[in-house]
Amino acid sequence: MGEEALQLQQGDETAKPAVKPKVSCVPKADALCFCYSPVYQMTEYYRQGTFDNCRSKWTELFDCLSLKTKPADQIQAILEERERKKPHIWEFRTPEEASKHWKEEFGHLQD
Repeated sequence: MGEEALQLQQGDETAKPAVKPKVSCVPKADALCFCYSPVYQMTEYYRQGTFDNCRSKWTELFDCLSLKTKPADQIQAILEERERKKPHIWEFRTPEEASKHWKEEFGHLQD
């Protein structure tokens, strides 16, 4: 038995093993394969008027594969930085901005 397992068996809550970030490239590879399917390409043509060259899917797959070659601490830092850079889904407004926007959008209903 390893030392970590022995400490965890004895109930030592302070000695928890470090959790490695799990990076899986399988969903990226699946998305790339699906990108070349006729169903996806016809859907893109119907919606956008052009076929998808799947370049973004290749980029995501290569990025994932290169991420897997890095040490765990660098992976964690990179993933946290990416999460911070993602735009938030909601647009935050001050109460004054919200009131002004509300009146612009729905003020005509109060008349």
